[in-house]
Amino acid sequence: RYAVSFTPFTRAVLTHRVTAASDEFEVVGVNRKELSGLLGKKYALSGSLCQLASNANTHLPANFTFDTRMPQPFGKEIGLELEADEACVVLPLTIQDKPVGFLLLADSPKPIVHDDLVSLFLFAEYCAVSLVNAEANKELERMATQDPLTGINNHRAFRQRMDEAFSRAERSKKELSVLFLDIDHFKSVNDNYGHAVGDAVLKRVARTIEGAVRKVDFAARYGGEEFVVVMEETPGTGALVM
Repeated sequence: RYAVSFTPFTRAVLTHRVTAASDEFEVVGVNRKELSGLLGKKYALSGSLCQLASNANTHLPANFTFDTRMPQPFGKEIGLELEADEACVVLPLTIQDKPVGFLLLADSPKPIVHDDLVSLFLFAEYCAVSLVNAEANKELERMATQDPLTGINNHRAFRQRMDEAFSRAERSKKELSVLFLDIDHFKSVNDNYGHAVGDAVLKRVARTIEGAVRKVDFAARYGGEEFVVVMEETPGTGALVM
């Protein structure tokens, strides 16, 4: 929304890489309600105008006018297609020559010239830094709530979720179930086969629990060989089935 406030364009779409190592990007921001259907959609760089802009390390099209001989900004599958001669620009948001996202601006009532967009190019550099900072914050949050060995939620995340779930249950007067599980004779696994095998057992059990619960349930490692699952709006009979 800020980008269109100081440029002649009226539509804007922001995409962000799914992970730092990924060649896939996701639409994370739009400036108009009719574009909201794009949010959350993912696309690969291959076969897109974004890929060409990334390879060239500059904005495209060079004359700010879409040519149907070009690929669409996000490829063919995402649901956004520009028409011939439509005013537009795709800006790669790069850090150390690697794209962390892309900004598409389109639809202008007047022809675009380079001097109109000098501020936009500076703004793109700021956007790239902001996206990298967002990634760093997200990674810190993940590390704070994820068990490093098994990859599922940790005890801290469980305590937070349990507080929230209990408050919701009190307000809604709906039942809440909690499963506590532990691995039988786990000490003998470590004693007989070593801690590396014990770690492998913990990882496999965590994956098994995650694969068994519903998407709305919350599985976590409680500590040691103990696991827990929070099941909201679930009576005891449903918990017994699980």
